[in-house]
Amino acid sequence: MSLWTSESIIRYSQEGENDFSEEYPCLLTRISLTITKNVSTYTLADDVKSIRRISWQGFKLDPLSQRNMREVFSYATQVGKPYWYVFNNVGANNVRFFPIPDSNISPASGGANLYGSDIKSDVIIEYYRVPDYANYVIPEYFRRRLLKSYVMNMCFAKEGQGQNVKNRDYFRQRWQYLKAKYGIFLDEVHNKPRKLCLNGITSSQFFPAAPVLPVSRFGIGIDDGY
Repeated sequence: MSLWTSESIIRYSQEGENDFSEEYPCLLTRISLTITKNVSTYTLADDVKSIRRISWQGFKLDPLSQRNMREVFSYATQVGKPYWYVFNNVGANNVRFFPIPDSNISPASGGANLYGSDIKSDVIIEYYRVPDYANYVIPEYFRRRLLKSYVMNMCFAKEGQGQNVKNRDYFRQRWQYLKAKYGIFLDEVHNKPRKLCLNGITSSQFFPAAPVLPVSRFGIGIDDGY
């Protein structure tokens, strides 16, 4: 008979995945909103943890804090093309556009091409989501190794016949080490700005100088008599 049930192992694995994705957001996806004229506030799905960016028919919207919305704009009711959005995931996941939208917009392809042609026609929200342990999971190339450490840590920490403090401490330190290692790696891959152009000479070679005429030709006119 196993010391730990399958249900406990699955629960610990899901806890570890939640823990990692909470500290190092890496599950990125997009949705397309249906916009109704003169309606500024929309409720998003519960899996939205934080918004990375919102584009309004190809135009990037800037985030606006509740405080600035209240103090600077005084909850104004102007109607037009939105330039800002307000998002607060405390309680209901509501996103508010400002100015208030002045047109109706429907997804062009039902969300089938949010990384292509739909960018210019849809209102697209790109966000970090919580894992669902099936389709949206942390990267597969380290998922099993990472979660194994968390599961073993929790199993050996559980009171009962299988409790082992020495093994618990070992796997707890291993879990913390691997979590930081893979988290820093993902931050480098997903969030670190890319350098797409050179801002100086990066090798020992130099660009050629401007051409200079031979010294014997200085001060000599090109026509006779000059």
